[in-house]
Amino acid sequence: MDFEALDDVPERDSLINTFIADFLSNLDENEDQVKDSFSDDSLPPWFYKFIISFLTNLEFDNEEAKQHFYKILNHRGEISHSKKKIDIRVAALDYFINTAKILKNPIFIEYGLFEKIYTHSKEDPKTRCYNPRFFKEFVQKEIIRADRYQQKFSVILLDLDNFKTVNDKEGHLYGDEVLIRFSNVLREHVRGEDIVSRFGGDEFAILLPQTGRIGARAIAERLKERITREFTQDNRSVTEFKITFSAGIATYPFDATDYNSLIETADKALYRSKFMGKNTIYDHLEHEYNQQVRDGQEHRKSQRFRLRQNNIISLLDNPDLVKINARIVNISNGGVLLECHGTLSDDLKFKDFGFNVDKLGAQIMENLNLKGKVVRVNQEESRLKFYIALKFDEEISPEMWEVIEKFGETAVD
Repeated sequence: MDFEALDDVPERDSLINTFIADFLSNLDENEDQVKDSFSDDSLPPWFYKFIISFLTNLEFDNEEAKQHFYKILNHRGEISHSKKKIDIRVAALDYFINTAKILKNPIFIEYGLFEKIYTHSKEDPKTRCYNPRFFKEFVQKEIIRADRYQQKFSVILLDLDNFKTVNDKEGHLYGDEVLIRFSNVLREHVRGEDIVSRFGGDEFAILLPQTGRIGARAIAERLKERITREFTQDNRSVTEFKITFSAGIATYPFDATDYNSLIETADKALYRSKFMGKNTIYDHLEHEYNQQVRDGQEHRKSQRFRLRQNNIISLLDNPDLVKINARIVNISNGGVLLECHGTLSDDLKFKDFGFNVDKLGAQIMENLNLKGKVVRVNQEESRLKFYIALKFDEEISPEMWEVIEKFGETAVD
């Protein structure tokens, strides 16, 4: 098992417990062989702590746990005899009751049942999402991991719009059905490493490891589309209240540097999205996001971002033919505005194009390709410069947003 990789895995404790269970089973079968096959140098620093916790649910630091573990092995040898070797669990129980005198009144429980109870203690029973207590633990672990590797992560708070009215008009049975279907969509359409929690009532939270605000917005927009698709076919009497959600995004460490502040920032963004008319996604940097609406103008479907770092793009109409070099003026989930230098060929207008992002800042890019249709071309007559607006064939994936955000140093345009 790759112990170091477990630091980034949400189900780390469960995986470690499975490994410890296998280790102890092998120890029972052939103790000498198992003891010869591992050394302290090859073990992670938490190894002995997890063994003792697995056996007894007692908590020690790793050095003290290591001392107890080897005393248990010696105690096992003392109470075993030639015809029967005592099980390691029985030896641990006898050691902590009669020798160390730490356990006073232990209760026996099958591990499978214990694990089931433990799992239920982590989950909200109605939606099967994590409960707030475990969500907080995951976020606090992610803060430690993000600080260690100098990375970022985001939290999305989501709240169903007009849910009380839906409950009142359609009844609580339908309200429960909405919550279950809503949570299923969230859990099924986030990434494997993301954590979905029910915060209470109709409010949910999502932890997005190694994800900036742009990647978080891309995921939130995707969930928004999936929720609309999920509930479009519902034929309810409350047709004026569609099942939608509002969301607020907060990104560590830019918006906050501890759990409470991060949740508070996301909650304020959620409140702002409700104030802006609901069915909206809002984050800390989107001040004056709705200004165009207040001015009576049609606002853009997707927020646009400029890149602080220089970028080099090869524009092409097929994989083998490089047409022109360009740079990104601004980019959104649905399109991009490119600044090009040179002369404008007539056959460039209103064609399907793909482009390769060759370089972002100092980083050489590989396989960062996007495709779209030219929807507008503006040329400056006084200079050899023109602008091309492309509409993407499909939205940028969260993974691609992460690359663009990291090396292009995006900012709200």
